[in-house]
Amino acid sequence: LEPEDPEEKHLVLGTLVHAGLAVHYATMKDRQQGGDVDQWATPTQAVVEVAARYGHVGAKQMPYALDAVSEYLAWYTDEKFTVESVEEQFEADVGGHRYTMRYDLVVSRRGRFKTVDHKTQSRFDTDTTRAHTLSFQSLAAQAFGAAYWKDKFDGFEINAIGVGPSATNKTG
Repeated sequence: LEPEDPEEKHLVLGTLVHAGLAVHYATMKDRQQGGDVDQWATPTQAVVEVAARYGHVGAKQMPYALDAVSEYLAWYTDEKFTVESVEEQFEADVGGHRYTMRYDLVVSRRGRFKTVDHKTQSRFDTDTTRAHTLSFQSLAAQAFGAAYWKDKFDGFEINAIGVGPSATNKTG
């Protein structure tokens, strides 16, 4: 066997957690809007199916992803927002140029919209939080959201999810 690439391992783990959360929030959206909730797998099934696409790396990371998704869903049992979109692409003019942005999740409360980016990492501290918050991706997501939703934009949120055997701050 070839040595496992640490970066690939982390990317796969993040992908697996994203798959579980995407199914959770897509189901929640359909439930809220009277859609077909039966079209979706469970978050656990989504993680297992996506892990299979990544072979041995997916198989090794699957238990950590299942643990993270399970703990996340147990912690957030009473979310009080409306799911507007899950992994959908938006287009807007920002500074006179046309851009697209794909958000992990868009939610609303009382007519105001918030965009969410799920971030998975084994440890979140001041340095990692600052790096995520000030990253080009986060700054672009904020600027785009303000251009798209204008005065109804309520901000951009990083949903920090601890993953892996040494994870701290496991629940958002």
